[in-house]
Amino acid sequence: MQYDQKWAQYAALAKAKGKPRPSYIPEEPGAGPLDDFYMDAFWAAHTQRPWDWGPCPIPVLDIYELGRHRGLSGRVLELYVYLIREMDDEYRKIKAEDAKKKPDADG
Repeated sequence: MQYDQKWAQYAALAKAKGKPRPSYIPEEPGAGPLDDFYMDAFWAAHTQRPWDWGPCPIPVLDIYELGRHRGLSGRVLELYVYLIREMDDEYRKIKAEDAKKKPDADG
């Protein structure tokens, strides 16, 4: 059974009520063997991001260059670029939500 955000919310609700995690809710997965690699790669690519009017997408050519610098090629490089771009999309969504929550400085 796959662990997703829905299960995390159910587990948190049970914990908040002082109840044990129901047996039908899977355990939260631990860190995978490549998690650190991809997190480090994302933050390295993040430094290449333009910030014109907020966080713009990381330029894809910069992601490719960083992947090649790490010794990746072929399908592994394509997967690397895909994953970094997916992480970047999520990062920008979070930043956009945070920006909506902040009061406007002009008014």
